[in-house]
Amino acid sequence: AKIAKRSEGYSGAYLQEIVQSAYLGGLERNNYSDKTTWKILWEDFDTALTVVERMRGASGRVIEPRNYESADHVNAHYG
Repeated sequence: AKIAKRSEGYSGAYLQEIVQSAYLGGLERNNYSDKTTWKILWEDFDTALTVVERMRGASGRVIEPRNYESADHVNAHYG
């Protein structure tokens, strides 16, 4: 629930970045040991979310999903 709340409206690419960053953070935290001996913790996701939030804010824009049902190009093409 914490991840969902903090990542509401994020694109798939941002969500992928969060998961990959959390994994790499956990790997580093465990000195790159065999991944079967450790777990990704909330702190790994918290750090990853903070980084992605900064990246997202630095881009200066939020891309809203398109509503393809009412998009002008669809109506003009099929219309």
